[in-house]
Amino acid sequence: MALGNEEQYRQACLLCDNKNYDKAFEIFLSLAKNDDVDAQDSVAYLYNNGLGVTKDSSLAEHWWDESIKSENENAMYNKACHLLDQNNTDEAISLLEEASLHDQEDALHLLGGYYFHGIHVVKDQKKAISYFQKAAIMSHSEAFEDFMSALSIVYNQWQVRAKMIKFVFLSLRYKIKTFLISRR
Repeated sequence: MALGNEEQYRQACLLCDNKNYDKAFEIFLSLAKNDDVDAQDSVAYLYNNGLGVTKDSSLAEHWWDESIKSENENAMYNKACHLLDQNNTDEAISLLEEASLHDQEDALHLLGGYYFHGIHVVKDQKKAISYFQKAAIMSHSEAFEDFMSALSIVYNQWQVRAKMIKFVFLSLRYKIKTFLISRR
């Protein structure tokens, strides 16, 4: 019996977890050729890192571009990281900004750090706080600590308290919205 696309994708992910990259690549590539955007991102990742296939940056970029055409925010983030490694910062920042518009939490967190310290962008600590806050609301593992640290550096204690009240409200609203969507 043939597996459905979701089952094939999960199987390929398990193969990657077990470091069986050759077989995972075959499955991902088959799915990617049939316009599965997550598989396209995975094929790009495997090409970029030479896992199960000969390392090839141009093929990695090709598959990321295919996935990005469908607005896959994870592909945007992954290609941006690749471009940063290649010192192509302008295009990378542009992709990170686009991924952040799709609520890609790693892009939000990374942009927060860049804006806070003025790395690759003009330093803007208030904009950084906004990125950290959004990533923290989405439960990014490091963003809350960075959010709190940035708040304490930029604002006085009363302003921090007001921002924390807003953060709690936004976090609750996000969690309720996520819960309601999952129940549909």
